[in-house]
Amino acid sequence: MGNWSDATLSTTTSIAKIETEINSLTDSTWADKIALAKEILGDDVELALMDSKYKDSIDLSDNEDYKDLVANPTVFNLSSDYMVLKLIFEDLCGGNEESNYFGKYKLYAKKFDLQFQKDMQRINISTDLDSTAEEYAKDITRFGRIIR
Repeated sequence: MGNWSDATLSTTTSIAKIETEINSLTDSTWADKIALAKEILGDDVELALMDSKYKDSIDLSDNEDYKDLVANPTVFNLSSDYMVLKLIFEDLCGGNEESNYFGKYKLYAKKFDLQFQKDMQRINISTDLDSTAEEYAKDITRFGRIIR
């Protein structure tokens, strides 16, 4: 799988816009959860692309991966934020369904799943792997659903 850690997706600022109290829950910058969310999101995107019509038509070299097919990775910004919040609240609730944070964990897990499906319908594809789209969302046969 590709390295999505350098993708411009979630930031401490972007998750705080959704969950304004998030930074007061601990003195962390949530950098570890942001990095993990990017990797999980990247894996989900790549798995969807591997199951798409592109799986046999693209010849990836040793230093290229399915991430390079996505010409507009920032389309996943909100999905990434929801994944970060899911991971944070999963940590905070510690698996305890009685915790005050468990409801937020479930909420953001659901929001991620729904947003990710929408975002997969918005991606543009760079078939020659140069970050410039050759195929646009409006022309792409839809990808299959991924359910977490």
